[in-house]
Amino acid sequence: GDDDDDDDDDDDDEPKYPCDICGEDMEIGLPNQIVDIPGQPAMTCAELQMLGDNGAFSPSTCRRLPSLVNSACGCNPPCSVCGEDETVDYPDAIIEFPGQPRITCGDLQSNGYMGRIPEGQCERLPAIIDEICGCDPTPPPTPPPTKPPTPAPTPAPVPCNICGEDMEGVGIPGAIVEIPGQDPISCEDLDSLGMDGGIAPGVCALLPGLINEVCGCNPPCPVCGDEDISLANPDAIISLPGQDDMTCAELEESGLNGAIPEGQCERLPMFIDSVCGCNPTPPPTRPPTQPPTPPPTPAPTPTAPTPTGKGVAPVCVPSYGKKGGSYSGKKG
Repeated sequence: GDDDDDDDDDDDDEPKYPCDICGEDMEIGLPNQIVDIPGQPAMTCAELQMLGDNGAFSPSTCRRLPSLVNSACGCNPPCSVCGEDETVDYPDAIIEFPGQPRITCGDLQSNGYMGRIPEGQCERLPAIIDEICGCDPTPPPTPPPTKPPTPAPTPAPVPCNICGEDMEGVGIPGAIVEIPGQDPISCEDLDSLGMDGGIAPGVCALLPGLINEVCGCNPPCPVCGDEDISLANPDAIISLPGQDDMTCAELEESGLNGAIPEGQCERLPMFIDSVCGCNPTPPPTRPPTQPPTPPPTPAPTPTAPTPTGKGVAPVCVPSYGKKGGSYSGKKG
């Protein structure tokens, strides 16, 4: 019985420790993806990591998290599905894996770049997909044409909103984004490429999750919860999971530029209030000044009655005391 009591005391005193939801030495590749963890509300991978950094998970739960969030949060290292320095030659070809929905070779390649394919599976993929996706095809000989071929009509390019449907657009045009397998490019140039139809639909659907924060695609975010509330400590340093340390003022600027996803914006005030001072004590309210009291209006002075008596002629005086007043003197 005494040993059990000692164990309980040790558990109570044991400090909470951070938890990397992807596993030790692994990083989140898709911070804005939504994950459903049993017993927890749906949240983004970045928000789940924020809970882990705050010691919200027990050690046993922390050990189980990588297998639950690995694919959704893009925790794996980038995977070239055709092998190192090789790309698929038939991106629109359809490939099927047991227990998985059908997927194009182009989308499979994009998933690999974003860390959605476990490392062990990645090593075996080239041999499996080579025949369908054309990882190393031998082009057939081209026979000479017997007559000039009739050119097929060129399909109209499909514009791509890189920020996602119903989003206002790029808020930080000069920011540089790095798309796996592509040279670094500014958000403005990437947006122009998308509007000109230069981005395949399969890749376009994946772009918002990659460039959302960097390009400032989100609506303006008042980090204190209300645009009328200003930071009390703009020079204070704030640390957020997956981000470099920054001042509260820099965080506020990022929010106004659209670099903070809407779902994260709603939860920010509770995380930064104690550091940035979102809810400072307002100055005391001065009591209202009473308007001056006007002097009382003097009552009218009544007129003295006219004396009557012997030798004084009677005078007819109208009576106004009652509604519909009448004269009180006698005729003649």
